[in-house]
Amino acid sequence: PPAADERREIRHTIASGETLTSIFRRHGLSAATLQRVLDSDRRAAKRLAHLRPGQTLHLILSPEGLQRLELRQGDSLLARVQVPAAPRQAAAPIREIVHRVRQGQTLAAIFHRYGLTDATLMKVLKADRKAARQLRRLRPGDTLRLRADRLGRLHGLTLERRRGAPVSVSLMAAPAPQKRAETPPEPAPKPVKVAEASETPAEAPATRTAGAEGAGQPRITHQVKKGENLARIFAQHHIPDATLVRLLKENRSAKRDLERLRPGQTLQFVLDDQGRLQRLELERRGGKPLVATLQQETAPAEPAESSEAVAKTLPGPEPKAAEKAAVPVEPAVAEAAPETPAVASDTADDGAETTKEATVDPSQPQRITHKVKKGETLAGIFKQYGLSPAVAYAVLHSGKAGRRLSNIRPGQELALELAGDRLQSLRLVRNPIERIEVVREGERYRSRIVKKPLQRRLAEVSGVIHSSLFADGHKAGLSDGQIMQLAEIFGWDIDFALELRPGDQFRVVYEEQLVDGRKYRNGPILAAEFVNRGHTHQAFRFEHDGEVGYYDAKGRSKRRAFIRTPIRFARISSRFQPRRWHPVLGKWKSHKGVDYAAPRGTPIKATGDGRVIFRGWKRGYGRVVIIQHSRRYRTVYAHMSKFRGKVRKGSRVHQGEVIGYVGSSGWATGPHLHYEFRVNNVQRNPLTVKLPRSLPLPRRQLAQFRRQIKPLETRLASIRARSMVAR
Repeated sequence: PPAADERREIRHTIASGETLTSIFRRHGLSAATLQRVLDSDRRAAKRLAHLRPGQTLHLILSPEGLQRLELRQGDSLLARVQVPAAPRQAAAPIREIVHRVRQGQTLAAIFHRYGLTDATLMKVLKADRKAARQLRRLRPGDTLRLRADRLGRLHGLTLERRRGAPVSVSLMAAPAPQKRAETPPEPAPKPVKVAEASETPAEAPATRTAGAEGAGQPRITHQVKKGENLARIFAQHHIPDATLVRLLKENRSAKRDLERLRPGQTLQFVLDDQGRLQRLELERRGGKPLVATLQQETAPAEPAESSEAVAKTLPGPEPKAAEKAAVPVEPAVAEAAPETPAVASDTADDGAETTKEATVDPSQPQRITHKVKKGETLAGIFKQYGLSPAVAYAVLHSGKAGRRLSNIRPGQELALELAGDRLQSLRLVRNPIERIEVVREGERYRSRIVKKPLQRRLAEVSGVIHSSLFADGHKAGLSDGQIMQLAEIFGWDIDFALELRPGDQFRVVYEEQLVDGRKYRNGPILAAEFVNRGHTHQAFRFEHDGEVGYYDAKGRSKRRAFIRTPIRFARISSRFQPRRWHPVLGKWKSHKGVDYAAPRGTPIKATGDGRVIFRGWKRGYGRVVIIQHSRRYRTVYAHMSKFRGKVRKGSRVHQGEVIGYVGSSGWATGPHLHYEFRVNNVQRNPLTVKLPRSLPLPRRQLAQFRRQIKPLETRLASIRARSMVAR
C-alpha cells in the first residue's frame, strides 16, 4: 500500500506590490524552494515574474515541502508548476574562524562581520543558557573560534577568555527527513484542517529548528552607560530604526522615560524566535520596571477574499497516527541558501504570449537603480533588496571611498548589480564629475572614486556701471560669487560704496569648466580691468610657491602688504615713545612698540604674509612670535597666553591668520598685546610708519609672470576695442 500522504492547500490573493519572493517569505517557504520553482518551468517563471493584483496563488504543501504551485485568474489557469523534491546536499567542509575581540564589539556585530545571520545568533543563545550569559559579556582580548561551513551554517563556537575556563557551544544540524514505513491504509480518511494564512507554517511545532529548549524567550540585557541613548543602544544590538519608531509610537506613556535614560539602568530586549523585538523592559533603580510592548506587524490590507486559508481536505490516504498531531511543512533551511531578491513586477497582458522576459534566474546579474529618499541609509536600502547587514558593513569598510557611502543624500541614484543574494557591484553618482564605484573581488569589496576630466575654456564679460556693481554685474552675466571676487580684487584701490560713479567700466576674463562638452561651473577670474573715474586698474591671477594672488602688470600685489592693527576693536594702552616709566621694573625705559589692551584669549592676527622665525619664550616678552616679511620687515607679537597649534617655527602664515591669543606672560601687569614693527631690524612706530603698498613678486618669478599675462593683456585690449566700437 502507498505511504500516508497528508497534504494541505494555501490560497493567497495577490495584493498590490507583492512579489513571489515576498509571498514565499510570508508563508515560511525558503529561497531554495523558490529557486526550484523557477528552475523547473521557465515558461511558467515568466508568468510568475509578472504577478498582478487580484490573481490567486495556490500552494499545495506536504510534509516533504511544496509539491505544486498554480497561478489562477478567476476560473482560468495561468501557470502550473510541479515542484521537484529538494536534493540532499553533501556535507560542506567545516572551517574555523579565529576572531580576537576588540573594545566595544558585541557577539551580534562579530556574527554580522562573518556573514552569520541573526537567526543563527538566536540559536546559539538558546542552545546553552549558561554559555549565553558569558557570550553576552565579551571582553577585549577574548578569542572567539567559530566553526562554520562554506554555506554559512554555524556548527559550533568556543570562547577562550584571558582568564577562566573556555566556553563551548555545539549546534547539531537537523537530521534529513527519512522515508516513512509503509503501513496499510486506515478504513476511512479523516479531514485535515488547512492552516490559516495568518499562521505561518514555520510556527508549527514540527518545523522549529531551535528545539524544545526554546520555551523561554531569548533576551538581550544591556546596562546603560554614560552618554548612551536609546537610538545608539538599538544600533549597537542591530535592531532597525523602524522598530524604535514603532516602539515609541505605540508606547507614548513610556516615551518620556525611554528618551531620558540614566547610567546604571538596565534594558531587557525580549525577542521572538526570528530575532524580532517583542517587548522592552526598563529596570530602574528602586522603582517599578517599565514595560513597553510592540505589536507584531500585520499584513497589508487586502480584498475580502484575499489570503484567507481554505479549510479543505485533499484526496489522499489516511496519515499515520503519529503524524496526526502536527501538519509539518517544508523544513526551514537556516542559513543554507540565500533568499532570491524580489523581481520587479512589470505590468503585462494576462493572455499575451509576447511578455518581456524578466531576469528571474539568480545566476544572471540583475541591475537595479534606486533613487535615494529622505531618511534612507545604505543598510536600509540593502535590506529592501534582500542584502544582509554584513554586506553593508563590508561595503562601508571597503576603503576610503566606501566610507563616503555613509553620507548619501536624497535624490542621488544607486546602481546595484546583484547575482542571487550577492552584491557584485555598486555605483553612486555624487555630482556630475565624481562617482563612487564598489566592485566585488572574491570575498571582499574594493572601492574607488572615479572623476571625469574637466575641460576648460576662456570666457569674457564687459559692462558699464549705471546703478551698482551688483545690478550691472548681473546684467553683464556675472554670478554673485564672481561679483564678490571682483570687489575683493580691487577693494584696496576702489571704495565701491563711495567712489563708484555712473559710466565706470569693467572687463573680466574668467575660466569656464565643462564636463562632456557642457558647462559645469565657473572657474576663477584670470584677468580683470576696472575703469573708475578715468583711472584704469588691472589685475592678473598668478600662482607661485603654492600661493595664489592678483598682481598688476608690473608684478605688484593688489593687496596691501600690511594691515595696521593685529587686533580688531582693541584699545591702545601704551604708545610708541622713547621714554616711559616701566610699571614692572620701576624705572624710566624706552617703549619701542604699541600695547593693545584686550581680554585674555582675544585672537591675535598676523599683519602680513611671512614665515615664523621664532615661537617661544623671551624674558620680558614672555610668549612671543616673530614673523619675517621679505628681507626688510619683521613684526613681533609678545605677552601671549598661548600659541595657535599649527603656528610653529618655519611655518608660513598669511595676512589675517590667527597666530596666538592675548595674555600677560613675561613682564606684564595685565592682559595685553605688545606689537612691534621692525624695518631692517630697527623698531619703528607701527601707527605712523610708512607701510609698503605691496610686496612685489620675486625676480625669479617676474619673467614667468610676464609671459603668462601677455595673452590675457591682449584679450583685455580686444574687449576694450569692441566696447569702444559698440559705443
